[in-house]
Amino acid sequence: MQIQKIERGVHTIELYACNLKYEQVQKVMDWLVEEKQLQIVRRDPFNIDRHAKSDFLIASGVRIHIYQSHDKSNGLGLVINPSSLLAGSYQPTQLFHPKKKACGEVLLRTEEILHELRLEDNARPRRLVVQPEELSLSQMDLTMNLWLSDDADLPELIRLFKKAKLPPSFKRCKGKNREINRHCFVMNCDTVAFKAYDKIYELQRDGRCPAKLAGKKLLRIEVSLKREAFVKKLRLNRTDDLHTMLKAGYDAMEDIILDYLHKLFPCTGRHLSFNEAIRCIQASDLKEKQKEKMCFLVRKISDGKNGWNSALDELRKEYSIRDDRTIQALYQAFDSLNLNPIPLRNDSTFESLPFILDMIQRAIS
Repeated sequence: MQIQKIERGVHTIELYACNLKYEQVQKVMDWLVEEKQLQIVRRDPFNIDRHAKSDFLIASGVRIHIYQSHDKSNGLGLVINPSSLLAGSYQPTQLFHPKKKACGEVLLRTEEILHELRLEDNARPRRLVVQPEELSLSQMDLTMNLWLSDDADLPELIRLFKKAKLPPSFKRCKGKNREINRHCFVMNCDTVAFKAYDKIYELQRDGRCPAKLAGKKLLRIEVSLKREAFVKKLRLNRTDDLHTMLKAGYDAMEDIILDYLHKLFPCTGRHLSFNEAIRCIQASDLKEKQKEKMCFLVRKISDGKNGWNSALDELRKEYSIRDDRTIQALYQAFDSLNLNPIPLRNDSTFESLPFILDMIQRAIS
């Protein structure tokens, strides 16, 4: 399996209008109800505080989220796929490059959308209650498309992510059913979400896969940063304009994604089947106690539902390990054998798989 091509860009952004009035939000909701394109996601018993969404403009790459409350801030979020918005039709795999002119065009299209949603001043027809430039960039999704060779087994590759070591404060998120879980890995914390998923499977599942993409192998890796996270990571000012923020994210994208991959996979060796990994360890010249710990970790990662994290907890408990230096020495032992503790299935279609970061870095260079 090889990476044939890598594409980088911004997948989606969210522009948010905050501090709206209750009646301004109600006007938008009433109009969407007329178009039969409003879904209430959550409401209080009195139907006063509500969270609603609409796919009225989904064909143009825009999803609408509405937050209405009688005693809290009211807001409206536009989740935008900039490539689709600028093209006027859904672009299933194209990623956005945030050049200044393109960002200006996104804001012009956003202005049209705000008018279409009737977010206008009743006293002054056609005057928006909020200008596009005043919308807050509340989220950006930094994305890599990894176009893989035809022999790629994406469920097996995604399984390796599911067995990986989650960084502190992150938790695994599961899909609606087992089949979706086979094709998608998601972890998140309060301000960041990381996804690795089979984009072609997603398109086919939703009935939106163009014929020319059928049979292609596309692994999409995506880091979604909420405002608190990207302002801090990218050292931005909260008053920076859309182009400045998105360009900073685009320029730092590779470093951010690779950093999360390093955290997920502390060891850098190739993946072998469980049986081959054990044989490789046993045949090495390492000390017997070290080999015992390595085999224990491989076995627990293979068997455990929570992969590396729970396996590491069991290892610490089994061998009374309290020093992180012991764990680092164990990782170095794996690297010395060019072996990753996350094994392939014994019935895998691959005899071995390279470390994902090695594949990416070779493709980049």
